[in-house]
Parts: sequence; C-alpha cells; structure tokens
Amino acid sequence: MPDLFISYSRRDTEFVRKLATELQNKGREIWVDWEDIPLTADWWKEIQDGIDASDAFVFIISPDSVQSEVCRQELEHAINTNKRFVPVLYREIETKEDREAMHPAISSHNWLFFRETDDFNKSFKSLNDVVDLDLEHTKNHTRLLIRATEWDNGNRDRSFLLNGDEITNAENWLSHGVSKIPKPTELHSEYIFASRAAANRRQQQLLAGVSVALVISVILAIAAVFGFTQANEQRQRAEEQQAIA
Repeated sequence: MPDLFISYSRRDTEFVRKLATELQNKGREIWVDWEDIPLTADWWKEIQDGIDASDAFVFIISPDSVQSEVCRQELEHAINTNKRFVPVLYREIETKEDREAMHPAISSHNWLFFRETDDFNKSFKSLNDVVDLDLEHTKNHTRLLIRATEWDNGNRDRSFLLNGDEITNAENWLSHGVSKIPKPTELHSEYIFASRAAANRRQQQLLAGVSVALVISVILAIAAVFGFTQANEQRQRAEEQQAIA
C-alpha cells in the first residue's frame, strides 16, 4: 500500500516529480497520477482506491490546484475518509479569486512551506515527520478502511467481515482512535460493529447447536439406561422362570 497520495495541478508537475523522487529515495511508496486524462468513472474509481489505500493525503497548494475541480474532488474524498491531510504550499495564493476558490479544509490545517524561497531539505524533514506521526494508528486506519470499503461495495456480505482476534484488535483501535488523527470514519465503526455482531451470532448458533446436541445425548443416554434396565429385568425373570421349571 502507498504511504502517500499526492494531489496537484499539472502545472506543478516539475516540483511534484522532485518531491516524489526524494520521497521514494526515502523508501516511501507514492501514489501520483501523472496522466492528464479526462475524468471517467473508471479513472475516478482508481483515484478513490488510491486515496483509500494511502496513509496520508498530500495536497500541493498553488493557484492552479485550488481552482482545479479534480483536485477539489480528490481533496473531498480524502476528507470524507478522514485521511491524514498534509497541505504543502508550493506557490502563493495571492488573488481574491484564488483565495475564495480554496477549499476550507486547506486553510484549517498547518501548511508545510515548499516555496522556491524556502529550505527544501528542512521542509522535507518536516513532511517526513508528519507522515511518521503515530504511524501504527494511521496504517490500521488505512487497512481497516480498505476492508470496510470492500465490505460496503460487496453489499455488506458477511464474508468480508473480520474474524477472531481481528475483531478485538479493531475494537481496541476504534476505542483509542477517536482521540487521534486521522479519526475513524463512520464506515469504520459500522464495519467493526457488524463484525462483532456476526461473531456473536455465530457463537449463539454454536451454543444452540451444542445445547441441542447435549439434550439429544442425554435423551440417548437415558434411553440406553432404560433399555439396559428393561433387558436386565427380562433376563432376571427368565432366570427365575427357568429355576421354577
């Protein structure tokens, strides 16, 4: 699974290639759409899957990206799935038109500054530190989101649910995750609760089956004792009649 999904305007491709290369040199997996193609259902599904599978969503801020409808859609999907959001300022937002076009989520987060006048290495270290913050929680967020999405897209079929220790671990993650970033989504909760409910039903069915089997075994044991007693009484009567004769 990729560590980062990078959302950007094609006009900032040169900078994004430099950033992606440095991240990959650090051993990070990057999801970047380099193709400038029209928006289609299949392409958008691929974008959504890429965001879902990534641990963090990096948005390259520039006048072109804040005006881009595709970048806005990518950002909104990342917000809806509670992805760790990392805004990176590459080019200043100066005009009133661009400021008004900027998604509210961008201004509500602390930015990392990668302008040409900034120290790239210092900013790059800050980016890595943000991505690595509480990494185990973030990776569990991503892993469970993928599982939950598969369950949701599969008409919530029980075969996609968690089992055994997976449920307990997910419940522990959920209970601790409400106070962390990224926060669990509603789909996370529904998926984990459904997994526990299905496990409880299986346990109840198992107990019911064991109970029925136990009742049957008791009945068979009673019948066997009764049959043995009857046979023993018949044998005794036969021996008594034989003795009289």
